[in-house]
Amino acid sequence: MGGQRNGHRTVAVRSRNFGRGLPGVGGIGIGAGALLWAAATAVGGTGTMRQVGVDEWVLDFCVSVRFDATEAQLTRVREAFQLGSPILNDATDGQVRFGRISIFNDSQGGQEAEVWIHPGTGGAFATYGQYGDYDHHITMYYGSNIASADIDSFPDRAAYTMAHEFAHHLWNIRDEYNGIGCVESDPDCVPDMQNCCDCEAWPHSPVASYCLMDNYFTRGGNLGAVPSGTGTYTLNEFCIAANHDPDTDTFQESTHGQSCWTYIANHPDRGLADPGIPAESPVATPAPQFFDEDIVQPRFVLCMDTSGSMGTQDLNDAATRLHRLKQAGHIFINLLNDGDELGIVEYSTTAAPVFPIQAILNANDRQDAKDIITDFDPNGSTAIGRGLRESRDMLTPLPDSCTQRIVLCSDGYGNTGPDELTYIPSLVNNRLPTSCLAIGGSVSEDNLKQIAYQTG
Repeated sequence: MGGQRNGHRTVAVRSRNFGRGLPGVGGIGIGAGALLWAAATAVGGTGTMRQVGVDEWVLDFCVSVRFDATEAQLTRVREAFQLGSPILNDATDGQVRFGRISIFNDSQGGQEAEVWIHPGTGGAFATYGQYGDYDHHITMYYGSNIASADIDSFPDRAAYTMAHEFAHHLWNIRDEYNGIGCVESDPDCVPDMQNCCDCEAWPHSPVASYCLMDNYFTRGGNLGAVPSGTGTYTLNEFCIAANHDPDTDTFQESTHGQSCWTYIANHPDRGLADPGIPAESPVATPAPQFFDEDIVQPRFVLCMDTSGSMGTQDLNDAATRLHRLKQAGHIFINLLNDGDELGIVEYSTTAAPVFPIQAILNANDRQDAKDIITDFDPNGSTAIGRGLRESRDMLTPLPDSCTQRIVLCSDGYGNTGPDELTYIPSLVNNRLPTSCLAIGGSVSEDNLKQIAYQTG
């Protein structure tokens, strides 16, 4: 997950997108891995981390507004994300920003959404390191974190909170303003005390740029501001080993024992390139794209390789690759929720839909889909590109949705038809993230990783 993990002569790599959510690339040498991978895919969330350049990633995700928001309120929601993206991008030295954001109004898109926005007021919080996991999300409140009189006067309040919570959710980074034995709100924690929880060494500086996980309402350019948060927001960097929590009392230190940047750089799922000393100058940040959604049912297309080589038995495996693929497909179908939509494409030398996209409502529907897979026989060459094209063309006529995905299964290189990599732009343009399941010992690891990383 995040790095390259090769095992039993197959790909064993997952995209940086996911923890226990939808893997980008799953690899199996024998059957158990496929079954576990299929299970994770069927119950994942929708947040992805899509590669758009060297050390450059964009986050595509869903937002569930948990009340019937007016158009003016939805505009404020979009503005909050648009403000937060440059702060996160700056803190990561241009490596992570927001990409495509799908917004569901009136409590739709619940469990799949990465962000829930409630009415009223309250404190923002996030599940730690569970971006892309089903039913785990950042919780925010419209009246406190999106739109208020304070935010109208100081819009950075919303921007910094957005970036701060995404850092929790993406990397499991902990707070640098609180910790065991010290509480930021403790009445004994006054400006002339040195034993308060903080990342920056005493005395604090009004031009400090670190740490985003510290209290940006009271430190840096907000030092001494009355009321708090009415100064200049300057904590737009993560701390590094040289300046992280010198008195070792914050939750980041007690939980991880590392600076924020050290922990991010070594994260097993979403590790970034360590900048050494972060750049102080702001990073140019393209604006995110917004989509208003009203289709919430998850939708999948299984794109399954039935080429002749799928009849091969790998070392130490009594079953053929196709047998293992059938097992994985059956498990995947069993784990779909009632109402989830499924289509199946079969490809070898040619490619064609064999199970039209439809809602899986009951055991009979599941059995119909499994029967299609059971009847597969190995034959012909491997036209991965044609399989992707047919899968794309099944999905694009349907109403747009952020809760849809292609699951590409293959045991090797595409060796006939169009190059599979040529379909990446159209998959991205049509918002069709593609997970890749690799089976066997002759897998096109590089191509599958490119498809998974670049589509999300």
